[in-house]
Amino acid sequence: MSIPQKVEEITWVPEKRSGRRQSSFATTKPAAIQWGVAIEQQMNCADNDRLLMFLLGLTGNIDVPGGQVLNRTPNIINVGHFGAHGMLPRNSRKTTGR
Repeated sequence: MSIPQKVEEITWVPEKRSGRRQSSFATTKPAAIQWGVAIEQQMNCADNDRLLMFLLGLTGNIDVPGGQVLNRTPNIINVGHFGAHGMLPRNSRKTTGR
């Protein structure tokens, strides 16, 4: 089975349609991909994010005018600082065993 056929099997997008989309994105300059909840709240979200960033890098669309912007996390107190787990003694905190 070819890669385009495998993509069609997984995504249900006909090979003819997905090929046009791939060529279109690869040749569009500049380009960016907006993603959020639909990508981020899945079991394989880290792999999805890596793939999207790889695609953007491969096409030369990272940190270029009109392309994907990489922002740094602002110097703020994030939600992780508000949990009660920080008040527990270090040796009583539950770990994942990794």
